[in-house]
Amino acid sequence: MQGRDRNYLLYFVLQRCYPRLDVNVSTGTNHLLKSPFCIHPKTGNVAVPLNVGKIEEFDVSKCPRIDHVVEELSSLLAERGNDENEDSKNRKFLAYKHGALAPYVENFEKFVSACIS
Repeated sequence: MQGRDRNYLLYFVLQRCYPRLDVNVSTGTNHLLKSPFCIHPKTGNVAVPLNVGKIEEFDVSKCPRIDHVVEELSSLLAERGNDENEDSKNRKFLAYKHGALAPYVENFEKFVSACIS
């Protein structure tokens, strides 16, 4: 393939196969909603990475919302603050691994690990 024809397949894939959520999301590959764990400004939904092997189980209505995540993390940190155990104070606490974001963080960590190795 020469010149313009060399990229024909790429253009075809981008035009026909790329998911089209709406005009703003589809026109640029750097749109905010394509980044994991960003927040949609109108809905408050968290953009989560999906496990492609379990895509049939995914339910959009069960995606975490930022207001629920903040409440959940606040209560987790408050519970942790009430725990006066010296051992628990010395351990690093990753609150995001204990709430609604936990399965999505795990999916993302697996993806990144696979990319690195």
